[in-house]
Amino acid sequence: MRVAARAGHLLLAVALAATLAGCGDTDDKDPAADPGPSPSASESPSNSSSGSPSESATTEPDGAVEPTTNLLDWSPIGQGAAKGIVHAGDDWSLTVDANGTSATLEGKDTTRIPAGKGRKIVDSFLTPSTAVVVAQDQAETRPQQVTLVDLASGKQSQLSDPPTGPGGPWAAYDDTVAYASYKPGGDYCLATFDLGSGSGEKGYCAPKRHGFSNLTLSPNGLSMMTFDDKRPVSCRTLVDVSGSEATPIEGVEECKGWEAVATTDGHVWSVVRKQSEVEVGDFHASSGGTTYDLGEGAANSLLWCGDSAFFTRDADKGGKARLLRWTPDATLEIVYESPGKGEAFLGQPSCTGNVLTVSAYGEGGDEVVSATVPE
Repeated sequence: MRVAARAGHLLLAVALAATLAGCGDTDDKDPAADPGPSPSASESPSNSSSGSPSESATTEPDGAVEPTTNLLDWSPIGQGAAKGIVHAGDDWSLTVDANGTSATLEGKDTTRIPAGKGRKIVDSFLTPSTAVVVAQDQAETRPQQVTLVDLASGKQSQLSDPPTGPGGPWAAYDDTVAYASYKPGGDYCLATFDLGSGSGEKGYCAPKRHGFSNLTLSPNGLSMMTFDDKRPVSCRTLVDVSGSEATPIEGVEECKGWEAVATTDGHVWSVVRKQSEVEVGDFHASSGGTTYDLGEGAANSLLWCGDSAFFTRDADKGGKARLLRWTPDATLEIVYESPGKGEAFLGQPSCTGNVLTVSAYGEGGDEVVSATVPE
């Protein structure tokens, strides 16, 4: 179990490093591939939020928030541990096998989506209308191949405009996907694609010798982490994106941000302080102009589902791995706990509409479950 946990976290770090190294530029010098904490200067945050925090939450700036337990009504999907990545909705499920060689969409019909020769499935999403499967060339020389399956008709199509890059980050929410669009040596740009209309556009493009990663989408906007080419480590900045403009998120520790999601009146975000521990983040939230300390969590686990932001926390010895919810009332809830006790961790949660799916792996047992979350 410990080996599996370490392997999963190592893959996360390697994947991010590969993303950072893939940023386009005509310079011979490789872009920064070491997004560790650095005191390098960056622009001062300028965004602000408004609203009123909940009576039950601390009102002191940077106040630590202790979560309450409010478990959702979870239902098992299959038996035991996930044999790959699982997304579940009300009527459909999408499962990617453990080797990334194929995805299986199951509902009123069953459709198998192969990765294709020389490719591996690296991202997948199940939205209320569409299954999205991203297959990457293992040599990372060809553009990513993105298969879209319309759930209503079963029709398959390929996302090609704006063109995908050979690699790069992805995110999805509702009927929108966001991804990196570039050619090696060219501009590294952010693209969005509307699954309903079948049309997309490019927006923000990273400045020379800069890049971006860790995309998140919510009904409140698109957020991501940008980075520069400072040495020995790059300076990371969390931003909101609107069109071609990227605005730094207020309250995030300079150069150490990792991921963020926009809420109704603020953000939830994480910072990573040690380059040698990129799998662990310190999570924070803002609401009504007040910042809250949400405690430790697993980096790259943050997502939006229903009306709230969610992130995971690995188990201490004798404890449980947990899924936490930052609510619209500025409170923190434990909504899922792994079975049994002992070392455990959760896979990346996924969301389809307001159905949340999570996989647990631990000494107390493995399981895949889903639940309907508040809208």
